[in-house]
Amino acid sequence: MLQDIFSALTSSSSQGKAQSQAGGDALSGLLGSFMGGQAGGAAPAMGSQTGSNPLMDLVGSGQNPVLNSLIQPAVDRIAQRLGVPPQTAMTAVTYAAHYMLANHGARLANGEDISSLLQQHTSQDYLHSAGLSKELAQQTGMHPDAAANALSEVFKLLGSSSPAK
Repeated sequence: MLQDIFSALTSSSSQGKAQSQAGGDALSGLLGSFMGGQAGGAAPAMGSQTGSNPLMDLVGSGQNPVLNSLIQPAVDRIAQRLGVPPQTAMTAVTYAAHYMLANHGARLANGEDISSLLQQHTSQDYLHSAGLSKELAQQTGMHPDAAANALSEVFKLLGSSSPAK
């Protein structure tokens, strides 16, 4: 599923270059952050200074219907599975996807298999030690343990081939 999201973003970026509108520029900037300059280093961790979630902003703008069609089923599934409001699920899904793309987008672009990375991120202990659950908890108002549970479920879903029911 994460590869599908990455593909939706990259195909939109190449289409958006012809438009050169603010939305296209925002998407290009977002992809630039995912690719970490593509010169070899990973991009900085998402939101570590600002707590922003540019992927959620893009999904919320409706500018990329393909991306929205990939994200929304995951949001619905997480909201139902965890019994959280859809907005909280949206924040968790876009946070996790953006985190992986920002830190491992170059690997995805090179066609590398990141399934082991996604598997590592399903461990709640790892999510706590990496600070991811704390950051999501701050964004959503969830308890850090609930945020770790949500992220674990999202990373499992991102590692699947589809957000299916």
